[in-house]
Amino acid sequence: MQKTKLAAKAGYYIHCTYDILPSDPAVCLIIHGFGSSMQSPTAQMMLHAFREKGMGAIAFDFPAHGESEVDGDFLRLPNCMSDISSVEAFVKSVSPGADVCYFGSSFGAYMTLLHISSGTSLGRRAFLRSAAVSMPSLFKNRLIENSEAFAQNGYIIDNRYYRPLKLTSALADDFAANDVFSLYKKGSAELCMIHGMADDTASPDVALRFAQQNGADITLIFGGDHQLSTPGAPEKVKNLALSFLCRK
Repeated sequence: MQKTKLAAKAGYYIHCTYDILPSDPAVCLIIHGFGSSMQSPTAQMMLHAFREKGMGAIAFDFPAHGESEVDGDFLRLPNCMSDISSVEAFVKSVSPGADVCYFGSSFGAYMTLLHISSGTSLGRRAFLRSAAVSMPSLFKNRLIENSEAFAQNGYIIDNRYYRPLKLTSALADDFAANDVFSLYKKGSAELCMIHGMADDTASPDVALRFAQQNGADITLIFGGDHQLSTPGAPEKVKNLALSFLCRK
C-alpha cells in the first residue's frame, strides 16, 4: 500500500492511500462516509480485497476528514466533487488503460451519485453501501436539532464523529441544491446497492425507493445497521461488491 498527497483545486491537499499497478485492468475509488475516512475498516477491507481480485483501488479523505489539514469551511460539495475528479486523474496517470469504478459508503454513495450526475465521471459502475440518498434532509434535520447554536453562529460543531466536524450554512446550501432523486438520471451508470433494514441513519425505505426509481439492484440485510457491522454483514458487503465491480 502506498500513500500520496494530491493538490486540490481549492488549495489544500487530498490525502490518499492506494494500491495501483500500471497494468491493472480496473481501479476502484473507495469513497468514505460523513465523519469517516480512508482508514475506516470498510475502506481498508476493500483496498485489500480488490488487490486479491487483481484490481487496483484508492481511498482518500474529503476536506475536514481523516488526515485532511483543513477544517469544515472547506467541506463544500463542489470541493468534494472536484476532489473525486482529481483522484480519477491520478488513477489515469498511474494506470492509463484502467477502467474506473466506485465503492461509496453513506455520504460517499451520495457523492458518487452526484459525481456521475455531473457528466464528468470516468466510471459507469458504482456499488453503494448504506447510501444516504436523502443526505439533504438528513443534514437539515441535524441543523434543526441544533437550531439555536446554528442561528447564533452560522455553523455547529458536530462531535459525534472521531474528528469533530464544523457544519456551515454554506454546506447546508450545497445540500439543499443537490437532490440526487432529481439530479441522477436512470441509466447513467450500473448501480448495485446494499442496505441494512435496521439502518436508523439512512432510511432503507428511501434507499429502496431510489433503487426502484433508477433500476438499481439492491440487497437488504435483515437486522443490518448503518455501518453494516452485524455478524456476517461486512463479508456480504465485500462479496457482493467484488462480484459486481470485478466482473467484465
